[in-house]
Amino acid sequence: MAGNAPECSQRTAEELGHGRRINRKQLDYLAFVGATRRSRTGDLLLTIGAAGAYWVIRVSKLSRAFFTSGLEGLAIDGKGLRPEGFEEACEKHRPKALYCMPTVQNPTGSIMSEQRRHRIAEIARRNRVAIIEDDTYGFLAPDAPAPITVQVPRLGYYITTLSKSVAPGVRIGYLRVPHASLPAVSNAMMATNWMVSPLTAEIAAAGIEDGAADAAVQWRRREARARCELAAKVLGRKIAGEIAYPAFHFWMRLPEPWRADEFVRQAKMRGVILSPPETLCGRTRGCSSRD
Repeated sequence: MAGNAPECSQRTAEELGHGRRINRKQLDYLAFVGATRRSRTGDLLLTIGAAGAYWVIRVSKLSRAFFTSGLEGLAIDGKGLRPEGFEEACEKHRPKALYCMPTVQNPTGSIMSEQRRHRIAEIARRNRVAIIEDDTYGFLAPDAPAPITVQVPRLGYYITTLSKSVAPGVRIGYLRVPHASLPAVSNAMMATNWMVSPLTAEIAAAGIEDGAADAAVQWRRREARARCELAAKVLGRKIAGEIAYPAFHFWMRLPEPWRADEFVRQAKMRGVILSPPETLCGRTRGCSSRD
């Protein structure tokens, strides 16, 4: 389903912003989605990698799945994507879009500063690069800066979901799109998944309106903080980066002589499931066998 932002209550708008107040005008239009993306062969996307890179992805075949013909790593640091790397990629590759996760990035947990978000937005505006902003974990950092897409409403696609912030079973996502893109996005949604379950949409709306969703968010924040405190207590200096905000994931650099594949295998034998760096880094230079 898709609709005009005025049809949504301000409480709904606040929930989509995970506690960060978003003006109704900034929301413009909302699309309630599962997942969809349409692209033309040869279009170039900049997308997030993991601890060491964002990726440049060239779509080489038009289908529901993406096939990549090349990856170009862009430097990131503790605050996320470095603007100079993004600008260089724009000049060199002329991408169509940037996919990013500025708030509680998965898996590093980094949060992009407000100043850097302004710079990224300005570079995107100057180069006419659309920004697909994934705010799935934004609810864990309610005092984080406003989404980048607020600054580029004509280029910004803001994505969030209740499956992480409220409950895994509430599988409903929210996509804010530029006004001019709403017809194309709506058509793509209908072509791929037709519509979300009306019952799920009703449960989600009721939970937002009566405060149940907010209570779930508060509980998850407390749980995330408790887990991070436990991880820091057990792992200490072995945690590669500082956990600035509660999160359900973090990036760890292994001490010698461990290598990631063997560490993951040994952990699994002991009942601990870990994600190896290959699932997040692909062919980029951003990961090593000790991440």
